[in-house]
Amino acid sequence: MQLDLSGWQLRYPSDQWAEVLGPGFGDSGDLDRPREAMRTGRPFGASGFVAELEAKMERTLYPRERGRKPKAEAEAPHPRVMSAGKG
Repeated sequence: MQLDLSGWQLRYPSDQWAEVLGPGFGDSGDLDRPREAMRTGRPFGASGFVAELEAKMERTLYPRERGRKPKAEAEAPHPRVMSAGKG
């Protein structure tokens, strides 16, 4: 199977790409998000697109918060911890 690029080439001719990707493009920060996506292996796209991918793949694609999960406030400490200092 070969990808048909004829529509793409008509819409975005090579001289137009020279304008878009000309001097200053990399300096404006426009490349930061795609580079980060390539570096981390995460998808590049709008949040709705990524959410749709997450639903279809049934896995988390957005980065989660770092570190351990905080203990639940209602969770009681382990009994050995309470009695360790006694007796």
